[in-house]
Amino acid sequence: MRVNYEGVEIGIIGAGRITPDPDWTIAPHKHEHYEIHFITEGIGRNLLEGGEIELYPGMVYLAPPHEIHAQFSDKSSPLGLYFVVFDLQLPEGWEPLPRIYAPYSFSSGDLLSIFESMNGIGDAGMGSRLLGHMRLIEMIWKVLESRLSNASSLPSAQPLNGHGQPSPVLQNAVLYIQQHFYRNPTVAEIAVACFVSERHLSRMFLRQMQMTVNQYVQHERLFYASTELKHSNASLQDIAERLQFSSVQYFAQWFKGLSSATPTEFRKKHFGS
Repeated sequence: MRVNYEGVEIGIIGAGRITPDPDWTIAPHKHEHYEIHFITEGIGRNLLEGGEIELYPGMVYLAPPHEIHAQFSDKSSPLGLYFVVFDLQLPEGWEPLPRIYAPYSFSSGDLLSIFESMNGIGDAGMGSRLLGHMRLIEMIWKVLESRLSNASSLPSAQPLNGHGQPSPVLQNAVLYIQQHFYRNPTVAEIAVACFVSERHLSRMFLRQMQMTVNQYVQHERLFYASTELKHSNASLQDIAERLQFSSVQYFAQWFKGLSSATPTEFRKKHFGS
């Protein structure tokens, strides 16, 4: 997903966690996109072409595209961190963002909660994946905001409020969809449930999430279907009925249109993974 902050777009490409391991190292590498590291525990070294920097708790290191870096963990105090590879689209005429290496106030507990939400772990409730992505993008924005040209003239970010939580209307819409995706709710139904107009809801999704309401509904339906195919023995008939398709054939046609594979092909390739 992508979030637009009045012209500055952030989209997560990949994310992960490095747990403390005294033997952990990563060979010199670079990315086509930006990569940010939140150091949560231990100490380590980050080797760059122009020298070496230390990694320790409370530090943020942002590598701009194509910056080569290699990392090593201290054996007596193993390094722990979270990393995110993301795409950053700046308004025309803005300079690319340079490297960031600086102390930054963040909570390792918040990061753990965000990553668990993104992976559907924990008790955050149905639909926590998208909210986790939104919270992570908000953390990245807070790091970048003071470094971006003209950032001080930008209005406050809209997807999340000042307490780091999703804006109420968007949160309610997302949660409603994720609680009722099985019956393929319409834009009109979701708008009524959120006490907003269809037009306002549609514009919010396009502006803040870079997708239509229906695209998100189908995303959640596909996520459910693919999860069932990968991790359960439910028949295609059962899954189709749960998603309220009129026939297995219609379900298979819909699934292939979104995933480029039939449900049977998908299960054969991914079951148990």
